[in-house]
Amino acid sequence: MQPHDPWLVKAGQLELTERWIGEHGEDPVLNPFLGDLRGLGPLLLFSGTRDLLNPDTWLFVRRARREGAPIEYHEAPGRIHVHPLLPTPEGREARARIVRAVREAAGGEWSRGRRR
Repeated sequence: MQPHDPWLVKAGQLELTERWIGEHGEDPVLNPFLGDLRGLGPLLLFSGTRDLLNPDTWLFVRRARREGAPIEYHEAPGRIHVHPLLPTPEGREARARIVRAVREAAGGEWSRGRRR
């Protein structure tokens, strides 16, 4: 994936992982790939096909589905890691979906677009 990702660099990701997890790589709190996904609330996940982490995202999505975790996955062809944050049509669409998901999860007045 590295030649296709203009944003993330594998060496940098390994350094960040080491600094974040250190010698605690088996701790599911720090490494969600190792956590128990049963009983989780709804998950909303976005990934771009040019994201260095896209293959790992697919592994996580498959595992979540296999374990019965409610997951909504959106894959954006040709997009990078942070595409929902970018000022593009795809980014705006992703952000709108995220806002809808938060409002739905919050329920009540939030779901109608008004604060309590």
